[in-house]
Amino acid sequence: MTTGRVLDMRVQDAIYGREWDRSHYLKHLRIHNVEYCLGLLLHQCKRLAKTYSDTLEHIIRLAENNDDGRIQVGRQFEVYYDFDEVVTAGIRALESLRHVIWDGFHESGSVPRSFDRVVNTSQNLPGEIRQLISEQSDFFREAKEFRDCIHHYFSPGVHTDFADVQKLGLGFWTLTAWLPDNVETRSALHFRYAKEADALTFGWSLANRTIELFEKLASTIAPARDAGGAWVGDTAG
Repeated sequence: MTTGRVLDMRVQDAIYGREWDRSHYLKHLRIHNVEYCLGLLLHQCKRLAKTYSDTLEHIIRLAENNDDGRIQVGRQFEVYYDFDEVVTAGIRALESLRHVIWDGFHESGSVPRSFDRVVNTSQNLPGEIRQLISEQSDFFREAKEFRDCIHHYFSPGVHTDFADVQKLGLGFWTLTAWLPDNVETRSALHFRYAKEADALTFGWSLANRTIELFEKLASTIAPARDAGGAWVGDTAG
C-alpha cells in the first residue's frame, strides 16, 4: 500500500483494480455501497477542510491587529456541523465493510448487524487483518462514541462552539476546533478538553484508517491484475 497516494485514488484502485465477486447483483451492490460510503466520507472530510479554511480566513481578518498571537471566536457552528457529518459518514463506511468480511471469507449464517459483532464472530478472518483491526480498535471505538453522542445526546459543538486560532509566525495561522477527551461520558457539562484534540485531524485520521482497512481486505479477498492484465494473487478462497 502506498500511503502517500490520494485517498480517492486508493479507493478506486481497491474497487476497480481488483476482481470482486459480482456473480450476484446483491454482491455487486454491496461492493458499490462500500465505494459510495467511502466516497461520502471523503466528501465530508473535504467539506470540513473547506470550512476550516473559510473560518480561518475570516478570523485572521479579525485578528490583523491582535498582538497576542491567539484568538478565540465563538459561535463557529459550521465547523462542528461538518465534523458531525464526517464522523457519521465514517462509522457508516466502517459498517459497510461487514459484508465484505462476511462474504469475502465465506462465513456462514446471517451477517451480524454491527462491525464489532462481525469481527468477534468471524471464524475465518485472517490473523493479520484481525491484528490490524485490533490495533485500530481504540480509535474506531472513540469514533463510534462520537457518533452515538452526536445522535443521542450532544454534539461537541454544543459546548465548545468556538474556533481557537494561533499564530505560528511568518504570517501562518492554525485553527483548532476542540473535541472532548471524554466523549464517552455523553454529558456536555462534563466534557474535558485538556488534550486539545482537533476535529479536522480526527476526521482525516478516521478516513485514513477506514480506507487502510478496506485496502487490506481487498488485497486479501480480491486478486489484482498483473502487467499483462490477467488476475493474479492469493484470495480468501
